[in-house]
Amino acid sequence: MTDDTCQSPARALLERAIAEGLTLGDCLQAFAAGAGDERRYADFARARLARDGAIEIDDPAVVCQADEPGAYVLAWLWVDAAEIWDGPTDSDGAPCRCLNHYRCDNCEQGWTDQWSCACNDSCPSCGAEIEPFDTTELDLAGRPTKNNMPEQPAPTSDAKSQIAERMADLIVHVRRQQGECTDDDLRAAAFTDEQIASCGPLARGFAAVELGDPSLQP
Repeated sequence: MTDDTCQSPARALLERAIAEGLTLGDCLQAFAAGAGDERRYADFARARLARDGAIEIDDPAVVCQADEPGAYVLAWLWVDAAEIWDGPTDSDGAPCRCLNHYRCDNCEQGWTDQWSCACNDSCPSCGAEIEPFDTTELDLAGRPTKNNMPEQPAPTSDAKSQIAERMADLIVHVRRQQGECTDDDLRAAAFTDEQIASCGPLARGFAAVELGDPSLQP
């Protein structure tokens, strides 16, 4: 672990500049090649090696000349999320990174489903088209990151049960993905410590029934 008391003056200045709005783009412009050989290397790389949408080279670009004849030219390589996503995809091949939470207005059925966006879904009980009342964003490993929709109250009079049911849905999803769901996973999905403490035992009980795993019972 780096000791902040031993931090170099240059690093301290950089962190202060970042806090005041310095961007990576500003740094790249500052270190970009000027005239002469560095510019020639960059121009050659851009003309011969760059591929639109796959390998992008800035103009001007950052160039690092080596001890041997030649130079490294900074390039940006595109990596499509679909290439490293192991979870479900939609009909267009887009990763389903939205874990949507639904509750039917007609029959009170609750469920979750993964989609590539916060879209409507059909109730598994009565077939009604229902909007999600909440969405949990998943990272490329299928783990929850944060809620990207404002929470809206589901049609139930018991707020604690509502939170516990939504938490249980997440616990079931995460355990099926990675075998364990920790409090950190719940916090990453925007549940507060107070909600975890008050609703967590009930949620894990719901999840135990869904998964048929008595070890989850509080």
